[in-house]
Amino acid sequence: MSDEFPEEPPILEPEPPPIVERRSYWGWIALCLVFFGLISLGLWSYFGRASAPFQLLRSFDGDLKQIYFSHETSGVLGAKKDADSLKSKLKELANEIEAESKEDQSLVSILVVVNSERGVHPTDEQLDILSKREARRSQLISAIYGAQRKLTLVQIDDINELLVGETFFDLLAKREANKRFGDAIPAPKLFDQSKIRLFPILMLGFGSALCLGPILWIVYFAFRNSGKWQPVGHPVPVQDANGGDAYAGRTACLLLSLIGAEVIATLLVKAFSLPDQISSVITFGLAIAAAAFFVSLPLNGRPSSLKIAGFRSSNPLQDILWGIGGAIAAAPIYAILFIPVFFLQKFLPEAEHPIQAEFTSSTGSLGLIMLIVAASVGAPIFEELVFRGNLLPALQSLFRKPTWAVVLCGALFAMIHPTGIPVWPILASMGMVAACLTLQRGSLLPAMTMHAVHNGAILMLGLVQI
Repeated sequence: MSDEFPEEPPILEPEPPPIVERRSYWGWIALCLVFFGLISLGLWSYFGRASAPFQLLRSFDGDLKQIYFSHETSGVLGAKKDADSLKSKLKELANEIEAESKEDQSLVSILVVVNSERGVHPTDEQLDILSKREARRSQLISAIYGAQRKLTLVQIDDINELLVGETFFDLLAKREANKRFGDAIPAPKLFDQSKIRLFPILMLGFGSALCLGPILWIVYFAFRNSGKWQPVGHPVPVQDANGGDAYAGRTACLLLSLIGAEVIATLLVKAFSLPDQISSVITFGLAIAAAAFFVSLPLNGRPSSLKIAGFRSSNPLQDILWGIGGAIAAAPIYAILFIPVFFLQKFLPEAEHPIQAEFTSSTGSLGLIMLIVAASVGAPIFEELVFRGNLLPALQSLFRKPTWAVVLCGALFAMIHPTGIPVWPILASMGMVAACLTLQRGSLLPAMTMHAVHNGAILMLGLVQI
């Protein structure tokens, strides 16, 4: 019998449970609060300006200008200028203005001008209202369209000084003064003929995009189904929920930096008596600098930089071409979405594209240059970095498939613009196409290019109408 004892089985210690990092929801809370504030402020601005008397005057003045612009460009496009059609449109506009002017007498001035353009003399009551208003412009319009046959030298000087084109009906009133009282009041040009000739070229370009866009979609899906154009994915894929939390917090910081940049830009413009038009350039310059700082900070314990965030491209030329193609492919989508836009504007106040809104305050060469720089350079860089570079990966962490992240990212992109509800579908579709380009190429460059082309096209269309 052996004295050896049998070996005891080794004691197996249980493996420690995996360390689960605790999630932090502060980034999402901050992001929700920022979006709530921006959307609420935008809606307040939209409904506020829509109900303001000045906005009504501005809206009717824009309609009046569009009527005459369409009349002028019809001749360039080969159609015969129809005087009866012009008068019919002016009559419709006059009826709308008259309905509003009963509540707001500040609209009587444009009503008098519109009625005169369609051959209807203003009533004595309308002229009396204008002559008694404190605004010198209203008094001058009363003098121009009244029964008197002469103007004083002071009135002539005031007409030449005040009616310089701040509104389109200013130009029509000055043109009427030239007809009645001679060359002492020079007749202004309603539109630059070179811009009138440029308009058909822009329409030809848009029409070509409408035809080419569907072809690009067919080609894209054909190549994708064949396995050649598979999406690369987001340049910064989020592996877990904690990463999404971190990107949500960074997105909130970037949006707050834009608000701070706007405040600083406004203070600098006032402190140094700078032109107002330079404010948007300063805003985006400061916002981009702040964004570069935030993006360079480590995120969720991992190194970060602009390059990691998507400011990179393995083939810049191809990415730029993808961006241009995306802008063309989006054109038929915009055309289709104009149907709900037109429907919504029947029930909601008229909306403005953010670039079109800037044209009202950007006059002169400096203002236009600043607007071009801000809209075609600053906005695409900053907004794509925020929405497609950071918000999109944050939203992807919430959904198994990127589809809902793309849709929600586009919707939020539209809703923070203080343009008004009717144009949200178009802006949202633009944001969705930009998100798809980012996922397709694994870079922000295509989305930035598409964004710049979109804003540049709106700028060109606006330029021919100012």
